[in-house]
Amino acid sequence: MNELSIIIPSYNDGQNVIKLINQLNEKNIHCQITIVESANKDYFDKLNDYKNIKTIFGEKGRAKQLNKGAFLSTGNIFLFLHADSDISNIDLDVLKNMDKNTWGCFKLSFDSSKLYFRIIEFTSNIRAKILNLVFGDQAMFITKNLFNDVGGFNENLPFEDLNISLKLKKMMKNKIIDQKIITSSRRFYEHGIIYTHFVMFFIVLTYLIGFTNFSLKLYKLIK
Repeated sequence: MNELSIIIPSYNDGQNVIKLINQLNEKNIHCQITIVESANKDYFDKLNDYKNIKTIFGEKGRAKQLNKGAFLSTGNIFLFLHADSDISNIDLDVLKNMDKNTWGCFKLSFDSSKLYFRIIEFTSNIRAKILNLVFGDQAMFITKNLFNDVGGFNENLPFEDLNISLKLKKMMKNKIIDQKIITSSRRFYEHGIIYTHFVMFFIVLTYLIGFTNFSLKLYKLIK
């Protein structure tokens, strides 16, 4: 049986981190949790009563934070969660029975009832299943052996989730767990739902055909 390590990068997102930690504790699952904060760490004191939690202050940069969290984690399967993720609908015990070389994600759902988000969910889940491309908000999991084999997240290139997906898919197909993780729709409302969806589509497209600099320019439109 696998030992689960959960890595949560944060940039000044303490309120959401605490909410996520409470959800994890309610599930009463035995796991190790590593939080890597790169801005305001004042909330660390509020986590002192929780067990099996490491709180780390690290250099800003999601890939750097993810790698640092993984390096300090002792489990043999890593689960990478966004600070604003809602895991109330998923059973993390399913990860403890994975094969020693496995990677994948959960199905994506949004915290909005608007119909257009059902379209975004559908296309995101199809992308993950057919193209083997997983975004970080889909709760990517990777066994430690496989993570080390691909050298972790690339800290010198943007879109670390797409980058590692491209490396992992060359080794094996991902596993999509038929449970929904709920992610925040905040960014879509900030910039416009349809606009943000199409910008994200072209970010992926330009990244896949090698126009990385153009992908970055597009990303700045919705950052």
